[in-house]
Formats: sequence, structure tokens, C-alpha cells
Amino acid sequence: MQFNEIPLLYIALAEWGACMAGCLTLPRRESNLKFALSSIVFLVFQCLFLSLIAYLPKAFLIPCIAVAVLAMYTFIFVTCDISLWKAVYRCAVSFLAAEFAASLCWQIGRYQYYGTGSSASSMEHSHHINIWSLLTVSILYTLIFGGLSKLGRRSHSDFSEFEVSWQEMLSVVLIVFLTFLLSNLSIVLPNTPFSGQDPGDILFIRTIVDFVGIVIIYAYEMQVTKMRTEAEVIRMESVLKMQYDQYRSYQDSIDMINIKYHDLKHQIQGMKAEADPEKRTEWIERLEKEVEAYRPEKETGNPVLDTIIAGKTPVIRNMDIQFTCVADGKLIGFMHVTDICTIFGNALDNALECLVQVPDADKRVLHFALSEKKGFVFALISNYCGEKLAFANGLPVTSKADTRYHGFGARSIREAAGKYGGSAVWTQKDDMLELKILIPKQ
Repeated sequence: MQFNEIPLLYIALAEWGACMAGCLTLPRRESNLKFALSSIVFLVFQCLFLSLIAYLPKAFLIPCIAVAVLAMYTFIFVTCDISLWKAVYRCAVSFLAAEFAASLCWQIGRYQYYGTGSSASSMEHSHHINIWSLLTVSILYTLIFGGLSKLGRRSHSDFSEFEVSWQEMLSVVLIVFLTFLLSNLSIVLPNTPFSGQDPGDILFIRTIVDFVGIVIIYAYEMQVTKMRTEAEVIRMESVLKMQYDQYRSYQDSIDMINIKYHDLKHQIQGMKAEADPEKRTEWIERLEKEVEAYRPEKETGNPVLDTIIAGKTPVIRNMDIQFTCVADGKLIGFMHVTDICTIFGNALDNALECLVQVPDADKRVLHFALSEKKGFVFALISNYCGEKLAFANGLPVTSKADTRYHGFGARSIREAAGKYGGSAVWTQKDDMLELKILIPKQ
């Protein structure tokens, strides 16, 4: 069996179909029109390039395959809004899926001729491309890639939400490389105990090995997803506990401050009896200024929300942040304490973390609004953000280097809002980052 027994045009179609199946599930860099044009250019290139390989010496096989894989990677990376490692990862998976689809389709084609008693010459004649064979292969590819795509969405759909590390990328590339090497062992090294001699056996080995490779990758993705999900649950619980503990700490401090606040007000009344008018006036003014610093900044009507805002007040004052708050806290009285802490504590923390890095004090602007709109509780938290942010799955991508251990604040906000049938959406308009939360009023 020669390396080109499977018509290379069918391999080109398989590689194009595998890339398209992957790209349709990924975020795009381009509009639908540009994506369609790019896919057509990629299809034409693969078909022309791989068709020419059949006329080259066998020594050019590996370099030509490398060029074809590079074209697959370029198409995926240019059209999809994903990172370098994830593009390499998806390219490797698409390449293996294409190898499996091409091998399986041609094995079915061989069976149609040999299994029905047709002669070898009929099989050789089938190598000539015709409209019926293309139509048959197109239908089979659609079924194969559609099935793999559907299986992928069911078994490891959460995997696409995570960023791929270079270690995970390298693991999958090694799996694909070893699978490709073993599946083509009979062609490269025909005289080994593991090689097949009959063309039908060689195709069967290729199909089975490629299928096993795909199963291994899917099992690997499922395991990685499970481990990441478990780790995320632990970190989410840690974030929730931290927010609640922070609220309790704020509450204890504010209770003490309120007691001191009222005690000092009574002391001021007694100090007015000071005999020396100048000392009395100076003393009273000094104490009034100190007491004023501990006066509650905002009163929304919800003690939990008041406590959260009061806890952020020292940072707001120390950093000269222009903070405006128009909130009706009574609207969220139906929410659990931990959910209020999770949503509004995280939202304000994220905004303040962004603002403390802004050097220009005039741009340190934070606005918080909480109101009712058509039977919904509507919350808006907006702050200045000069950096252009990227968004993935509706969430802002953290700017911190270690993405695995950050960004859980935004996820916990969305999850807490979802408990009440609500939603949380982040948008960036000009230099303002806005978080809009909509929850049905209960």
C-alpha cells in the first residue's frame, strides 16, 4: 500500500472539515463573511497542495504533511480568538480527527468493492475522483465530524471554557504524534511484527489506532475538566468564605465604631462645659472632626450592603476615589447574606482593585446604583478602566499572569446571580468598565 492510496483530495477535505468543526465552536476574530472567505481560501489551498503531493517522491511526504498541518494551525489561529497554545491544541486534535475520518471513509470504500466481490481493478478505478464519490465522502465526513462534535459537547464541553496551558498542549501533541506514528507504521516500516502487509489490514490498523487516539484525547480532556472543576469549586468556596468573613469583620468593626461614635458625641456635650472657651472650642472641633471620619458613608436601607460599603470606605477615602452611590438596599432584602456579600463585595473589590492602579486621581471614578426596573432588581457598578480588556464566555479576562488562580470573583458573581434566575454582564464602553446585574424581584 502506498502512502497515497487514500486520495489526497479526500484527506484535504477531511482536514478542512475537522478544522471547521472545531472553529464553529470557538470565539471568532472575524465577522461571518470574513470567516467564510477564509475557510474557502483554506479549502482551496489544502486541496491543491495535497493533490500535488501524489506527484512528489516519497521522501517529501513528511515535509508536505508538516506544511499541511501548519496551514491548519494558521487557519485556526487567524480565524478564532484563542491563545497560541490553544490553537496548537485544537490543530492537533483536528489533524487526528481528519486522519481518522479519511481512513474510515476509505476503508468503507474498500469494503464496498472487495466486500461485494469486486476486483482489485475496480478498487484502483475508484481512485479516480468523481462526483458520486465526492458526494459520498462529504456525507460521511458530515456524519463523522458532526458526531465527534456532538460527542465533544456532551463529554467535555466545559473544557473549552478553560485556557490551555503549554503542558496540556504538549501532552496532546505527543498523543497525536504517537498515534500518527503507530497508525502509519505499516507504511513507513512494513517489516515489523506490528506492521500489516495487506492494504486492507493497513487501513484497518490506521482506522483503529486513530480511533483509539481520539478516545484517549477525549478521556484526557474529561479528566482535566474534572480536576479543574473540582479545583474551581474549592476556590469558589474559598472566595465565598473570604467575602463572608470580610463582611463579619466589617460588621464587628462597625459595631465598635458606632458605639464609640455615640460615646464621643455624649462626651462632646460634656466638654461644652469646659471653662476655658478657647480650649473648649479647640477640643470640641478636633473631636468632631475625628468623629466625622467614622460617620457611616452610605445608608442604603440594607444593613449587609451598608456594612460592605462601609468596609470599602477607607480605601475609597485614602485613594481619593470619586464614589457615588444611589442604592435602594431594601430591594435585595430577599437575598441571602452570603449572596449579597458575594455579588456586591466582589464587584466593589474588583472595581477598587482596578482604580488603585490609576495614577490620575481625576480618573478614579466609581459609580454604584441599585434600583428597580420593570419587576427586576437592577444593579450597575461602573468604574474607570484605561486598559482595553478582553472577554471570554461573557467574563472579563483577568490581567494577572496566573489565570488559573484569579478571575473567580467574576465567576462567583455570575453564579450567585444565577441562583435567583438573574444574570451578570460585563461590558466596556470607552474607558468605563460596567457590570450590569439583573435579578427578578422576589
